[in-house]
Amino acid sequence: MKHPLLLFAALVLTLHCHSSAGPTTIIPAFYFWQTDSDYISRNFVEKLGVQKIFLRLFDVAWDGQKPIPAGPYRGVFSYTGIEMVPVVFITNETIQHIDSSGCLDLATRISRKSKAMLRRMESSLRTSNRWDLVFADSALSETQREDSLVRSGNAWLRNIRHFQIDCDWTASTRARYFYLLEQLQALNPEWTFSATIRLHQYKNPEKTGVPPVKSGMLMCYNVDDLKDQGTENSIFNYSEVRKYLQNAPKYPIPLDVALPAFRWGVLFHLNQFQCIIPDNALGPATMERLEAIDKTHFRARMDFTLNDHFIREGDILRLESADQKELLKTIQLLRSQSLAQPLTVSFFHLNSNLDEDAAIPQFQEILTAFN
Repeated sequence: MKHPLLLFAALVLTLHCHSSAGPTTIIPAFYFWQTDSDYISRNFVEKLGVQKIFLRLFDVAWDGQKPIPAGPYRGVFSYTGIEMVPVVFITNETIQHIDSSGCLDLATRISRKSKAMLRRMESSLRTSNRWDLVFADSALSETQREDSLVRSGNAWLRNIRHFQIDCDWTASTRARYFYLLEQLQALNPEWTFSATIRLHQYKNPEKTGVPPVKSGMLMCYNVDDLKDQGTENSIFNYSEVRKYLQNAPKYPIPLDVALPAFRWGVLFHLNQFQCIIPDNALGPATMERLEAIDKTHFRARMDFTLNDHFIREGDILRLESADQKELLKTIQLLRSQSLAQPLTVSFFHLNSNLDEDAAIPQFQEILTAFN
């Protein structure tokens, strides 16, 4: 039998290691990936204590000849007391087709468009708040109220200090992509840039490199081949995530974490991938036309049209979402990685299909598990 003092020392060491492994402060966050602001639930973000929203401004795609902006955000960011982090997604195909001068030009264009969009959002926010202020019971004149709105709007714009670039770069595009990041930071010294890190980039930094930014966002979802009918769950699968996280070398920059909070259907016809069916199209009326094969696979019982897609009798629909228990197991792996202090835990993504009453306890359980 071990000496009691040795047992006590071992217990203290275990508790010390456990407490030091987890971050002391968790910052709850969400991604907002829609093109408008049709979903604004102040009650939801307040109950969960959300402190940041990563708002996608636009994508950069390759049109065959040049980079072009796509899917710009058209809404107004009206959450008060929550930090907004602008995000721009750049396709790896775009990086493949530009040289160093093209990177500098693209950095300039991204900077200009982002600032123009943020200015438009600030102006729209000021306009949307104008009437409440104009008709408020106040001794201020209308001119004074307008001046107050301008000052508050400009202050909102100045509070943006963090900007994120999202790109699934590869070993062949790393040099150009990293140069693009350097140019963006040089053009925008008022912002601190971060970059998203896919699991394959995290696992193999010697091949894909480490982006020249202060921090990264480790994207723990979309882990398997979506188009393979044999894939169990392309959104999230613990056994797949573990392959990347277990025994991985310490990443050179601090990492925040992004976890999935969405679901979709993946449609197959004759074993061939057809399309993704969004969550909002998977209601009771749709499910009545399907027969269950198992918990996640369903077969069409008839021909019908769904979300502008023609579904034939016998087609297979795979329903995908993240399992809560698997997420909690993954967090135990994440706690031993090079996580940021404090740690931002961001869920992808904020949308109208979240069942707030059911989702809040699950999100809270995940956030608590990081400590």
